[in-house]
Amino acid sequence: MKLSIIIPMYNAEPYIRKCLASCLDQDLPFTEYEIVVVDDGSGDGGPAIVEEVAAVAASEGKAMVRVLSQANAGQGAARNRALEIAEGDYIWFVDADDWIRSRCLAELLSLAEGFDVLAFGATNYAVSEGNLVAQDVFSYPEDRVTTGREHFIRVNERVKVCPPFYLFRRTFLLDHSLRFPVGLFHEDAQFTPEAVLLAGPMRITRGTYYGRLIRAGSTMQSLNFNRIRNLHSVAANLMEFKVSQKMDTTLGRAFDSYLSNIVNQSNKLVLHFSRIAPERREELFREQNAWVAGLPWLPGVLCNSMQLKYRLEGWLFRIFPRKMMQIYRFLLFFKG
Repeated sequence: MKLSIIIPMYNAEPYIRKCLASCLDQDLPFTEYEIVVVDDGSGDGGPAIVEEVAAVAASEGKAMVRVLSQANAGQGAARNRALEIAEGDYIWFVDADDWIRSRCLAELLSLAEGFDVLAFGATNYAVSEGNLVAQDVFSYPEDRVTTGREHFIRVNERVKVCPPFYLFRRTFLLDHSLRFPVGLFHEDAQFTPEAVLLAGPMRITRGTYYGRLIRAGSTMQSLNFNRIRNLHSVAANLMEFKVSQKMDTTLGRAFDSYLSNIVNQSNKLVLHFSRIAPERREELFREQNAWVAGLPWLPGVLCNSMQLKYRLEGWLFRIFPRKMMQIYRFLLFFKG
């Protein structure tokens, strides 16, 4: 079997039918790919829709739709479970509220053959007055054959962390024990950069093959104060990964740029939430400053970054180690 499409699903009733339809409207023989849906404890009609679509696909001789169910454990756990039983040579992680381009699988697999990772573009959509509207298109500027290390050095903090923007060779994921962290909102921010950095041969294509729906109720668009603490966990896990890899100087600087970005994403969330809930501003700033001050590795990571903005932040942080949020706000003002 050439491909396994893995779809974690949680309360996605309005979207899952379109997602599955796009995965079934393809140009591969039904014996060459499978769709694995993991219901992560949904409380809506999504599971019934999946069962219906699976039965129809089987009767029409289309790709096999495998359905797994589990108590709610999060998207990372759902993806991990599907990866355990997937049989395809390549893995495509697709979100239940998104869709893939029709009749694209043969082309994608042809591009991916011989590579650990294939990276491609996507289009973001939003709903406006009941209609889907394309917001922006992300695509790579050129087709390129590279390695994961070379690509990470090239893009560093700008690495695309959304797993659906890649095809991964299944044996590559298994050989490196690459799994999503469980119980985190920002699991992609840890899994994807680690996977890209560890990849051997990697291919970049300019094509766009994925449609991504940006909606207010989705995991990444909703307001949840736990997202800040989750980014703290991701930063700590990434630092452990860096130490385990014994990176050379150039790759280390690229990784420090990405790690600096993760810390600053947590700063950004703190500032954002403090504006929405001003009564918690002092508490949020105090907690963030205390967390950052407890990271002995952070000044070195910031000052070793490839980006001047992070190096400047690192220098100021060494002088004012308990004033990260104030430094962050100052640099935003200075920048704008």
